[in-house]
Amino acid sequence: DDEAAPVAESVTGDAASGKPRFDLHDLLQYLECPRQYKYARHYQLLDPAENAVRKYHRYVRKGMAALRDDRAANLGASWESAQPRLRSLWEELGPAGHAYDTMYWQAAEAILREEWQALTETDAPSRRVEQARELAAELRSCIVTTTADQVTVDDPSAENTKPRLIVLVRMHTGRPREDHKKDLALPLYYLAHRQASPDVPVQIALTYKGQALSAGQASQAALPAAGELIDVTEDARKDAEKYLNPLRKQRARLDKLDDAARGIAAGQFAPKPDEQRCAACAYCYVCPADPEETILTLAAASADVGPGAGPYN
Repeated sequence: DDEAAPVAESVTGDAASGKPRFDLHDLLQYLECPRQYKYARHYQLLDPAENAVRKYHRYVRKGMAALRDDRAANLGASWESAQPRLRSLWEELGPAGHAYDTMYWQAAEAILREEWQALTETDAPSRRVEQARELAAELRSCIVTTTADQVTVDDPSAENTKPRLIVLVRMHTGRPREDHKKDLALPLYYLAHRQASPDVPVQIALTYKGQALSAGQASQAALPAAGELIDVTEDARKDAEKYLNPLRKQRARLDKLDDAARGIAAGQFAPKPDEQRCAACAYCYVCPADPEETILTLAAASADVGPGAGPYN
C-alpha cells in the first residue's frame, strides 16, 4: 500500500457533496473480489458474508444496545425481565436454527450477562454511554459509512457546553488479534469525527467482549480485561492525516476505498481468484459466469452472423 502515487486534490468534510455512499463492508468485499461483490450486491444474491458468525456478532451488538435501552427505561429492570426481548432479537437477527445454535446462544448470553452486570453498577455521572452510532467519512470518490459500536461522551461542564472528549469504540468478540489495529474502520472513525466535530477531542479504541468463540488457548494474563479500552487513536490519526495530505508521495491505506468506489462506478467486476477464499465462496459453482457478459457475448455473436445465416438455414 506504500507505492508512489501523486495526490493532486485535497479532501473536505462537505457532507452535501453528491458523492456516492457506500458501506465499508461493501467496499471491502469489492476489494477482496469484484465478481463476488457483483453477485451479492448487483444481483442481490445471498451474501456469503451473511454467515452464522456475522449474525452472531450483529446480535451481540444489538443485544447490548437493547440492554442499555431497558436499563435507561427502567432502573429496576432485572436480567430475567430482559431475556424475552433478547430471545426475540436472537430469532430475528442471530444464527437461530443453525447447526450450532446452542453454542452461539450460550456464548452470546455470557457476553450479554456480563454487559448487564456492568450496566447495573453505578455509572460515572460525568459520562454518557451509547451503543452504536453510524459515522460517515467523506473521501475523494465517495462517502463511506461505518458504525462505532460504542460511544462514550464526557458530559460538558457548567462552563463549557461542548463535550470534553468523545470515545469511539470498535468492539470485537473473541481474542485480540494484531490485525484488528489495522481495521480501516478506525481511521474512518477519526476522519468522520474530525469532519463533523473538528473542535471536540476524540479517542479511538478497541474493546473485547468474551472469549467463547476463540480458537485455541491463550494466557489469560495476556488478554485485556472485559470492557477494557485499548487506545489506537495515534495510529488512526496518522492513517487519516496521511490520506488528507495533498502533498504526500505515497499511497495511504484509505486510498484503496477510493479505488473500490471508482471500480464500482466504472462497472469493473472481474473475478479475483484465490484458492482459499474461492473454496469458501457461496458462488464458487457459478463463478466466473456473469449473465450480463453472456447476454452481450450472444448479442455480439448474433450480430456478426446476421439474420438467415448459420448451418441450418
